[in-house]
Amino acid sequence: MKWKRVDAGDKNLAGNWRITQRKQEDKMVDIPLRARRTLKLLTATRFQWAAINIETGEFSGTGGGTYAFKDGKYTEHIEFFQEIALALEWH
Repeated sequence: MKWKRVDAGDKNLAGNWRITQRKQEDKMVDIPLRARRTLKLLTATRFQWAAINIETGEFSGTGGGTYAFKDGKYTEHIEFFQEIALALEWH
């Protein structure tokens, strides 16, 4: 397998994030901190999120693709999405 760097990961939003709100109809609603969490990783041009339960190791799904952040607006282009229920063993 050969790996290829897609970007340097050096933009302002690059990093690891925990999703704290979601849009329901026209409102942003807080997601309370609990064992099941959705984490998002951003490079300079790409994103991937994963939903996990930090207490049980249950993996609920993932998705990702490319994003743009221009003039204060964040826009995603989803390239893949996988929703599954798989128990992982934590060590």
